Amino acid sequence: MIYGNVSLHNVAELLTDDGNGVLLSRVPNALRLLLNEKAQKRALNGAGVELRFLLHGEEAVIEWMLEPGEGISPKGIAEVFQGSFQSDYETTPQIVRPGVTCLKVKRNQKHHKFLQEQYQAGQFPFDPSVVRVLLPQDSTIRLLRIDGETSPPRPDQVPEERYLAYGSSITFGGDAAVPSGGYAARTAGRLGVDLINLGFSGSCYLEEAMADYIAERNDWAFASVELGINVIGLMPVDQFGQKTEYFLRRVSDSHPDKWLFCIDIFTCHRDLFEEAIVRQYREVLQQKVRELNRPRLVYLSGRELLPDWRGLSVDLLHPSTEGMFDISLRLARRIQGYRND
Repeated sequence: MIYGNVSLHNVAELLTDDGNGVLLSRVPNALRLLLNEKAQKRALNGAGVELRFLLHGEEAVIEWMLEPGEGISPKGIAEVFQGSFQSDYETTPQIVRPGVTCLKVKRNQKHHKFLQEQYQAGQFPFDPSVVRVLLPQDSTIRLLRIDGETSPPRPDQVPEERYLAYGSSITFGGDAAVPSGGYAARTAGRLGVDLINLGFSGSCYLEEAMADYIAERNDWAFASVELGINVIGLMPVDQFGQKTEYFLRRVSDSHPDKWLFCIDIFTCHRDLFEEAIVRQYREVLQQKVRELNRPRLVYLSGRELLPDWRGLSVDLLHPSTEGMFDISLRLARRIQGYRND
């Protein structure tokens, strides 16, 4: 989406209300209002959202207002990248506190010629001329103003292929130290593709409307769906199976030529305490993938992607920064293996 002279990546619609500025929704508002109440709020969080632009003047000034989410730190972290590279020490990361934040962005030109040559040689996916501001993943952001001589990047300056990731707070990037640290973001980076992050913290309920939306999108090359953890105790296993079948059938049948990777519940406290229910949900997911028998629908074990429970945060549910790294390493290898086969 183009807003003024910048590109808003992973934003489907701009919303206005009685507050200041514009809200950034990761899905169309008509769809957002069909989702569960939690997901309606999470759709306005900044997971995977980036402000992208070419900076023609000395600096750009971005002003926004952060509204913290429920049950998380009242502060957020924003990052600035130049192409595929983290910006300099003085610029990133930025702590974002509740209220109005004014971020001044300048480009570091010291090695630009060398980086541009390496980009042209295919060494990394983003043109180093593209400034990328990664918003805090856990909070709602009201964009107030963007000043400076900027223009949106050209399509050839960003990755051509896109990876769509739907799932829970783990896909969302919860407990990752920085926005670029979630497993989905890291996986996209390892594969040299762009990311469409449709993670919904605590609210990945497999709505039919969400399945229809993903199925009707044509801007992704491959996708992953991480299912189960948000509905344990919320819906019976049989109902989970029914929702899973619709979701996977709808998306895979709409894109028979695209790989769809179905990830079950990652290693968590339920495994450590040997709760039978987590095994039941995993078995149902695996069974549905097997029964659908679509050539490019692939089941991936969350326990195999995160085999060591020491990669969890202290809640023994969300992967830590190290755990996110480990998941992305294994997931990228699996995806690349199938796509190269």
